[in-house]
Amino acid sequence: MYTKWLIVCVGILSILLVVLVVYRPTLVSAPIQKITSFEECKNAGYPVMESYPEQCRAPSGEVFVRSIENQNEKPVLASTSSSISFDSPVTLHPHEKIIFSDGLEVTLQEINDSRCKPDVQCIWAGELSAFLSITNGTLGTDEREMYLGTINNTSRTLYGYVFTLVNATTTDATIIISKIKPVETTAQGFVTGHITIGPLCPVESIDHPCVVPSETYTSRNVVVYAPDKATVIKKTSLDTQGNYTVPLPVGTYWIQIQPAGIGEGEKKKVTIVASQSITVNFDIDTGIR
Repeated sequence: MYTKWLIVCVGILSILLVVLVVYRPTLVSAPIQKITSFEECKNAGYPVMESYPEQCRAPSGEVFVRSIENQNEKPVLASTSSSISFDSPVTLHPHEKIIFSDGLEVTLQEINDSRCKPDVQCIWAGELSAFLSITNGTLGTDEREMYLGTINNTSRTLYGYVFTLVNATTTDATIIISKIKPVETTAQGFVTGHITIGPLCPVESIDHPCVVPSETYTSRNVVVYAPDKATVIKKTSLDTQGNYTVPLPVGTYWIQIQPAGIGEGEKKKVTIVASQSITVNFDIDTGIR
């Protein structure tokens, strides 16, 4: 009896094994097709971004760009537009270039469309963005790349220019470029003077005058303070003859010689006038008797 059941079980298992071997290809799920090109991505039904050229994103995260070589729709580089005015809106299509009066060159390379497609659940709504390349002008021969979006980074500042995206569609972008005006140089004046130092010798006569070494002057500094008499604005050395000249923006300051001689040294007030030179001299007592 036991032998009969054993034979039956072995027979059933043999039949199942044959079925698995014969029909296994139909029971195993077909492998996921590896995407290697834009056409494969598009034909598989994955999202296509309405940029130029079009882009398709596969589930793996790879982005495939549609090849536009040898196609009639490939845009021809637009004729370069020159004499474009700053602060005025200008509309560009992909691969168009504009040149400004200072030599700045701006090219619209492409427009990307990351907006959420209808009937697709997205984390955010997305935007249209313009991809620009810029060179010359204040950049010199270096080339820089920049993205401007309809939601994020609508305006950016680079090398003294302000780039603003006014509007964008899937076929063109309208931008305004402004040039930042340099800050005018603050009006300046000068404070100048001579330093008298003495006595330097215990005994001095007409026939044997006391010679002042140049180091006696050059080892001292002219210190310029702010109106609070504490904040140092500028410091410079005396020349070998005890003279000094300090350029300063228009305003009121305090001047001091350091080291002075006896004590801390006097601070003298001076008011700087544009394009004028104000003289402030100092007498330093060394204390030698």
